[in-house]
Amino acid sequence: MASSFIEVEAENTILEAVKNVLILSYFFPPCNLTAGQRTYGWAKYFTQFGYYPTVVTRNWDIEINDRIDLVRSTGDHLRVEKNDSFEVHYLPYRANWRDRLLTQRGRSKMVLLFGKFLTLLELVLQNFTSRVVPFNEILTHADGLIANRNFDAIVVTGNPFILFQFADKLSRKHNIPWIADYRDDWNTGEVSYPKTWIEKQLKKLEGLSEKRWLRSSSAFTTISPHYRDKIAAFIGKKGYVILNGFFSDDFIGIEPNQTEDLFILLYNGTLYPKQDVEGLCRAFKRLIKENNFDKRIQLRFLGLGFDPFQTKRVQDQLEGYESFFEITLRMPRKILLEQEVNADVLIMLSHAGLKGVPSSKLYEYLAVGRPIIAFPNDQDIIESTIRDYKLGRVADNENELLRHFQDVFDAWKERRTEGDVDESYVAQFTRDKQTGKLGELLDQITSRYV
Repeated sequence: MASSFIEVEAENTILEAVKNVLILSYFFPPCNLTAGQRTYGWAKYFTQFGYYPTVVTRNWDIEINDRIDLVRSTGDHLRVEKNDSFEVHYLPYRANWRDRLLTQRGRSKMVLLFGKFLTLLELVLQNFTSRVVPFNEILTHADGLIANRNFDAIVVTGNPFILFQFADKLSRKHNIPWIADYRDDWNTGEVSYPKTWIEKQLKKLEGLSEKRWLRSSSAFTTISPHYRDKIAAFIGKKGYVILNGFFSDDFIGIEPNQTEDLFILLYNGTLYPKQDVEGLCRAFKRLIKENNFDKRIQLRFLGLGFDPFQTKRVQDQLEGYESFFEITLRMPRKILLEQEVNADVLIMLSHAGLKGVPSSKLYEYLAVGRPIIAFPNDQDIIESTIRDYKLGRVADNENELLRHFQDVFDAWKERRTEGDVDESYVAQFTRDKQTGKLGELLDQITSRYV
């Protein structure tokens, strides 16, 4: 991701010809997680649509290689970095007692058990006070900024969804309109369900908080029409779809360089329980068998090593086929994109039985310009997006997935191309165009406060 602004501080200038928008986001570059890309896109392009953004986030001076890195203390002072497009306020992050135990003593059974208790306590108490939140300074710092500068609107992106409480407090205190951005849905989520009695009671409590905090919002945004409709019905607010999209300039200078005589199927990112990687692995093993164990067939899981549990899930499914697959740790973005550009198939795993869960990789895959196969069919936004892409295929079941794999493999062996990319179709998913939609929504909302 282009992030040269991290290296050099620009002049302390705020464009007077634009409105000022305050963005609260837990994730922001140099954080190398996908969640930071959405907010960075707004920050990068908002001035094109009449808004100068000020981002308040936590310090991300450490590289995130595993989940423990997310909760390590980092930064010892406030750091403000500015350029002509936006400014960022990085606040020191101080791990709480639970997280210090985890980072200093590891994942022993006693630490994990005590950590679960402290997590539960925090999740309960934060519904009543933000003081228990280790990044509560985001609220206090934003409050100070608003007291000393005129902001026309606040945009807050979750998760963590406690940030919505921050925006509710700031909006009521300073009479500023705010937009709640659901990068994922919260209590209407279907990706996971509470299993224990305690989890069910916590969900009820958080559901009440979600409705209470969102009352003061002017609108909400989310990543798909299905999410929008679910959330709107739950909180009683009008919603708008702002897709994740991709940065077109990420691909400058990245060209195919297929020096290996390998047919590469590639999946980027971690996995979730309802993604049918088992079906993918079964179809992949059948492809190998039906092609007489052709050693040129390779399946790569980029970045999956970030999650030990999901890594083992794949390893168990592909036991005995170790020479045909590879699992990597997280890697620099440029190297990741080079791997995608040189893949022969990009795999999009939908969440089995769920609609409207398009991860950011869907749009990045479109920008890469390689054949994409989605499995299983979500019968929603993933299906419609990929079916309209000339190099896209959707598999309803394992047999169809195998057939698609075989078709593309046969074309690869015969050096046949799958077709050309419809660049005009792909262009609608750029981050700047999606930021423009958010800018139009801000225009509507801020005009009511004039």
